[in-house]
Amino acid sequence: MTGDTASLRRALAAKIGGGSLKDPAWRAAVGSVPRELFLGAGLFRPHGSLWEPVRRATVGEEEWHRLAYADTTWVTQVEGVDATEAVGPLTGRPTSSSTLPSLVVRTLEVAGIHDGDKVLEIGTGTGYSTAVICHRLGDANVTSVEYDSRLAESAAASLHTAGYAPTLVTGDGLHGYRDGAEYDAVVATCAVRHIPRSWRWQLRDGGSPHPSAAGWWRPA
Repeated sequence: MTGDTASLRRALAAKIGGGSLKDPAWRAAVGSVPRELFLGAGLFRPHGSLWEPVRRATVGEEEWHRLAYADTTWVTQVEGVDATEAVGPLTGRPTSSSTLPSLVVRTLEVAGIHDGDKVLEIGTGTGYSTAVICHRLGDANVTSVEYDSRLAESAAASLHTAGYAPTLVTGDGLHGYRDGAEYDAVVATCAVRHIPRSWRWQLRDGGSPHPSAAGWWRPA
């Protein structure tokens, strides 16, 4: 982990911890995971109705780190185009992003995830939330599925650089990952029309999973 961002990580964790978050273990995860590693070399920021690409090499390290540790959701891909590939502002729908850290850990806290739990994450994305979960639960208790092979490859590289080694699967998250079942909770970073039966079947015994607006499911 990069030492030059340690103070920024601690400041972000303190800011989040001063809100509604109660569990110090999730604050500790935010204070330890180097978010800048998971933003790659570029991101998009809104500019009117457009998405403006911002490149790390252009803005410089100090500004890049300031952006990385803002409690903000940063779009990293628009209509399948990465920020580093965009030749100018784009229109369209974001297809991948790094969710604001406060929402990531608040979702995990509301889900009631604790030490020793085994979690299935649907939608690895940049890998930041995966790293946060790994920091708390350990690599062996985290499985993450990503549909986009390019995103999966990038997230795997970022997680490796950050020192985390969860089970990473490239495939359709609607099928879950049967080989790693049973799970104590399913965390979905993507929208679904209904809860897939595969997620229900792969949860441990103890009841039916139930949905939350935060995007998590676990037995009742």
